[in-house]
Amino acid sequence: IVDSVYQIRILNCISSSPVGLRIALGYSRYYYNKRTSAWLRNHGGPDFTISLAIENLNFGVRFKPWTTNPQKTLEINGEILPITAKLNPIKFDYFVSYNFNIQNDITLEPALGYSTSSFIVLNEDVLGHKYNIPKVGGLMTSFTVNKYIRFKYNEFFAIFGNIEYAFVDYSRLNPDLGKGYFNWTIGLAFKGYFKQQILKRI
Repeated sequence: IVDSVYQIRILNCISSSPVGLRIALGYSRYYYNKRTSAWLRNHGGPDFTISLAIENLNFGVRFKPWTTNPQKTLEINGEILPITAKLNPIKFDYFVSYNFNIQNDITLEPALGYSTSSFIVLNEDVLGHKYNIPKVGGLMTSFTVNKYIRFKYNEFFAIFGNIEYAFVDYSRLNPDLGKGYFNWTIGLAFKGYFKQQILKRI
């Protein structure tokens, strides 16, 4: 930039912003209370997570769908759900986590949040009945280990493992059911930080 009096040099710098996104895909395995698993049975399923990163703090949503068949008939809200139902116990986690960075691009990430379970019967047309199963929820806590691999200065791939316990009260659906579930997840993730422009006078 030049005027009649001064000559000023400006350096246009592009740097990594402290704000970014993390998208993860994994496989999870769920283990319910013994009373709950007698109805729902332990099962696996995909895990989809998206989170907003602000430096080491993360705000995320985790989506965990699956389809299974109940192991026994169960009365819920005055309705009998048969074993022929194709039941999708959809789980959503809403969480806040913090990254502790250790050596070799490995991070430890404890999290605290809230988990919900919704139940959708996929074959209501075959069963000839529309079910209205209440949503249940409870606090959740989890712990993730990430191994990041940098492929650009502000973008990373990651291999991760996660364990979680959710205090979801399934006995609200039926007194014969129990409380809580445990799950582990392994998967891959992409994490990238936005770019920001900085003008420096030199």
